[in-house]
Amino acid sequence: MTHNESSRKRCFIVKDITNGKIVKKIEFDASALAPLFDNDMQKIRDNLYEHLQKKFPPYKYQIIEPVDEEKLIENTGVFRMEASSRSLLLVNCLGIIVGAILLFILLLIRSLYSLGLFVVGIIIITKYMITDYSIWKKKGIRLIEIDSYGINLYRGKEKRLERIEASQITDINIFKKVNRRIVTILTGGQVFKAPGVTLFKGSCIRIADDSFNNEQFTFFIEKIKQFKK
Repeated sequence: MTHNESSRKRCFIVKDITNGKIVKKIEFDASALAPLFDNDMQKIRDNLYEHLQKKFPPYKYQIIEPVDEEKLIENTGVFRMEASSRSLLLVNCLGIIVGAILLFILLLIRSLYSLGLFVVGIIIITKYMITDYSIWKKKGIRLIEIDSYGINLYRGKEKRLERIEASQITDINIFKKVNRRIVTILTGGQVFKAPGVTLFKGSCIRIADDSFNNEQFTFFIEKIKQFKK
């Protein structure tokens, strides 16, 4: 293939940013398609890119136009992870059920069981879960982006941006509580550990897996480790 022939060949690579795998490769011959756009190469490229963006949402996929495909594997680009209100609602509903079962068992063991006390306990647990969900709806993290220089957090329904530069991160704590994974990003705060207890003092941001896809959250943990000091 001559240099002119290779320059006419363009392609887009679509990568799943949750695992880095290539899911689609589209090649197009600019010389063949150019007449449709008055010989405008940029219009060809833009039209196809727009089509791919509609088909592959940016929070999950990265669309790349590589110059050297061998360097493509090294460039993971921006990682995006979007929260699901349905997932959090399901977790909170399960929390109410599990809380009710544990409360019932505890009251029986302590010989304190009464219908009135049990109902009061259920109301308290339910109110806590409703409050937790309401707070998340108002200012919870809806979208996370990680690049080489830091982290973007988008909060609330309006997705207000909160930027954390890599230089601001003093430590990252990752731990699992029962089946719940929690990442705490410290931006000047301190960690105090005791057997079975981890406490945080000062400026920090806490991100739990309640509202995120499990596979994406696993990849998020791996990505965020690059900022761990």
